[in-house]
Amino acid sequence: MKRGRPKGKVARPTLSNGILKKIGMVADTVCRAYEVSFSDVLSRRRNMLFVMPRWAIANALFELVGIDNEDIASVLERERTAPHHMRASFKRELETNAKTRLRYEKLEKELRAKLNGGCDG
Repeated sequence: MKRGRPKGKVARPTLSNGILKKIGMVADTVCRAYEVSFSDVLSRRRNMLFVMPRWAIANALFELVGIDNEDIASVLERERTAPHHMRASFKRELETNAKTRLRYEKLEKELRAKLNGGCDG
């Protein structure tokens, strides 16, 4: 009888408490900025009112916190490849929509300050 992990399953380390706090801070800050609840972000709804904050969270977790796509997928309760597509769509939106870009730049500045312990750097 073979022992070990089931086929197809990869053992992933659990996220540290520090990373979990950053995830919560990013999710809370983005949800407040977009005036939606985190349960709305996690929903399967495709309305842009919920898609934009979902994309913003995925982008911020990858770019600012350094979390990989599989962990982002877990946080957002999506398939493991979804964050890659979310971030690509969000980047296209930022390139083509000035209002979205300005909104996210302001949000990103706020997130950077919070992630750096209140120091804007």
